[in-house]
Amino acid sequence: MRSARYLLASGTMADRVPLCSVDLKVVRALCKPIPSRSDSFSAVALVWLSVDTKDVLTGDCLGDDHRCRSALATRVTFQNVHGVLEEGDHVKQRQINSWLQDERVGIALLAEAKTFWPSIPEGGHGWNDRMRRATMKAKHKGFYSAVAYNKQQSRSSATTAFQWGGCIATVLSQVSHRAKEAGSDLTGLGRWAYVRLQGKKLKARGGDDHSGLVIDVNEAVRRPISHDLVVVSVYRPNREGTGESTVWAQQRLYFNSIKRKVNPRKAFVDDLCKQIQKWRDEGCKVLLGIDANKDLSVNSPDCIRQRFRDCGMEEAILKRHPPTATHQRNQSNVPIDGIFTTSGVPVLAGGYYAFGEFVEADHRALWIDID
Repeated sequence: MRSARYLLASGTMADRVPLCSVDLKVVRALCKPIPSRSDSFSAVALVWLSVDTKDVLTGDCLGDDHRCRSALATRVTFQNVHGVLEEGDHVKQRQINSWLQDERVGIALLAEAKTFWPSIPEGGHGWNDRMRRATMKAKHKGFYSAVAYNKQQSRSSATTAFQWGGCIATVLSQVSHRAKEAGSDLTGLGRWAYVRLQGKKLKARGGDDHSGLVIDVNEAVRRPISHDLVVVSVYRPNREGTGESTVWAQQRLYFNSIKRKVNPRKAFVDDLCKQIQKWRDEGCKVLLGIDANKDLSVNSPDCIRQRFRDCGMEEAILKRHPPTATHQRNQSNVPIDGIFTTSGVPVLAGGYYAFGEFVEADHRALWIDID
């Protein structure tokens, strides 16, 4: 059975035909947004695409079709996974591994791992052991990871490895061959994890001081020697709740201990923006996946989206598609999860997976393809 698909472009924004298993030239043409004919005229473009109905996206996937991608593109994914379990062979971990394999993910950013990794039992249950199994059958083997968890919390009464919050950044297959550094939030609170990838090297006119910058002998300033890409997984604490073990309470306890009287959510944004600016001053491009626990479609002067914009970052999916709920219990149809990039990171496609499409969690996964 055949069906027709239509593309309606209005103003400067364009909805897209769900991309399917069709000729690559057609896919490439439809991946491009259709501009309006003028600021005062809404252009309507009608495109007839005959496809098999079995190839049409099902469920509540939104955006571009994640099944259609350029052979040279790198798939980036982000999801709040609502915890990884202590057992490395648990069904949820197998779901994560299958997702990474089936989608040929090059950069995987995960939030709310909910794991105090030093308490994970030995014998194949650590994150590196899990990624080794996930890449075992890959054509191009290899992985490089950073895990972030709260190192400041007292664990004297803990009986399991469970801990609220935490992030994971992993690069896989060919992308892992460019990894040069991995790290996490310097406060030890586990607010973000990152991997730095070797970028294009720049010609130096002075001496390298081994800091990633070059000393310009003519201008007595330090300049970047390469355009590295830093990929970051980020989790922002929710508002103050009840109990002493919530992410907000953990971070508030730490800030009080160092006599920094600040709301943890504000401290998070301030500290992250400083870190982003530091990377940018070093010449890096930045790609960041975040569960912000806040509407990311808002454009007010003091919103987190504007703070990131001040750092030179834009939300990659919202630039292409209308906003949608990324948390299952969200009744306002707003995204609290997003993927932000600085200029110079070419985004070819992007969108939202269906809830529970690959991993059982209350947040949907996000994806973009970069060149």
